Amino acid sequence: AGAGAGAGAGANSSSTNTSKKNCIHGPPLGSFQNIANENNAIHSETVNTYTKYRADPRSTDMVLKRVKCSVPLYHQSEVNQQIEMIKTLSSDSDADGLLDSIPADIKHVCSEPASKSFQVRGRSYLTDGAKVPSDESMFALLGVDSVVKKSEGDDYRACDVSKSPNSYFHRLRAANKRLGLDTPFLFVINFVVPWGNLVAYFYRPDGENGRPFNGKRKGTPSEKLWDNFLRGDKSFRNGSLKFIPYVVEGPWAVRKIVGSTPAMIGQKIPTSYHGSLDEGYLEICMNVTKGGKMANSICSAVASKASIITIDLAFLLQGSKDDELPEQLLSVFRLHHVRLKKSVVP
Repeated sequence: AGAGAGAGAGANSSSTNTSKKNCIHGPPLGSFQNIANENNAIHSETVNTYTKYRADPRSTDMVLKRVKCSVPLYHQSEVNQQIEMIKTLSSDSDADGLLDSIPADIKHVCSEPASKSFQVRGRSYLTDGAKVPSDESMFALLGVDSVVKKSEGDDYRACDVSKSPNSYFHRLRAANKRLGLDTPFLFVINFVVPWGNLVAYFYRPDGENGRPFNGKRKGTPSEKLWDNFLRGDKSFRNGSLKFIPYVVEGPWAVRKIVGSTPAMIGQKIPTSYHGSLDEGYLEICMNVTKGGKMANSICSAVASKASIITIDLAFLLQGSKDDELPEQLLSVFRLHHVRLKKSVVP
């Protein structure tokens, strides 16, 4: 089963994991903080999405807001900043009138949906086939880049884009270095598409000292599976990595062709893995252009209607044994009406 649309709003607590003083960090996993509900969301498409970075306020202001992406998180978009300013500076009565003048549509932005909207294999799945809402995704979204290649020249890198001097990874590292902070481990999702790349960046909010692990969760099924995945070989990774798409808004024809059935994506399209613990990132590169007719048909359908589509792309590791259940999302991001073929890295 894919995503459902009706997860409840999470708590809006301000507590964060304060054990990490020298690195970007965020709330404890499972807290589901700062999630929009039907009463405070700026748009129907942002209900059950995070209204802020899953990071401490200082890191957000000093680092994350300064490292730009070509497809920003909606709460960093110009329209949302206007809304927040009005709410801050105006009385309730004045704010209502001013807010009515701001367009409600959100375009060419991304968001992070709450992972409990996704049904995953539960603890007893191998016995009864039962699925349950996922716990909070292990990695938090930092931003998305839609890269349109100009040519096949030496400056274009299809895979392992994190090695590029102007990559998000290096720009984030430079921003942290200026403040004397360590750079957190990055989890990078890279789709190679006919016109370029679609790249999403994530970090572990509860990671210890910026690393992709949390010792307090060492015995949990999802933590053990993630540890095995990160240290495993390509065969193990391809046999574990699962992908769930879900069209939130869009034409029926696109919904039908995309579907919402989980897929072992490493076994469907050519997938390579780049980076390491020592290098500070893991980039999963999925080459849709070499994935056969079905993969290209789905890609073309989404691209041709991208401006009127909102779609979720979720990743997790498959639990195939009792000690690997329940499953838990690794990461998820939502694209809102993104102009895929007109974006460039800033």
